Amino acid sequence: MRRLSGFTITEMLIVIGLIAIVSAFSTNAIYKILHREIQLSNIEKMSQVILYARNYAISHNKTINLCPSKTHRNCEGNWTDGAILLSNNKEILLSLPKLQTGYHLSLHAFPDSDHLEFNALGMLNSNNGKFIYQLPDGAIETLLISKTGRVRVSNS
Repeated sequence: MRRLSGFTITEMLIVIGLIAIVSAFSTNAIYKILHREIQLSNIEKMSQVILYARNYAISHNKTINLCPSKTHRNCEGNWTDGAILLSNNKEILLSLPKLQTGYHLSLHAFPDSDHLEFNALGMLNSNNGKFIYQLPDGAIETLLISKTGRVRVSNS
């Protein structure tokens, strides 16, 4: 009589148990990677918007404002709720959506200002500024903006 070869139920349960344990440990790592990628994406978007605002101000010889906007019609609210890019004639050039739940964005500019304003030379009307992104777990990234409108990312 020929004997069939295969796995026993005990062997299958051990393998399934090991897979469950490994996946439980990797879920936390995947969660952290996902949130880190969302943060980097948000920082890159804001960096591109700042560069666009600066270049638009220079090429169109206009004053451009980047400000928080909850309604996406005028400057109001906080940066986490979204933002708009306005030309000096109040035309909305660009709108940024609200950040994902748990993420926080704030602007710290000198002198104290709640928006960025670029003149026709591409210079900020404030001295310097920085956007601070905070993840739900408390990790922070900083986007620094110089008086000349240049941006760079700094790890905090």
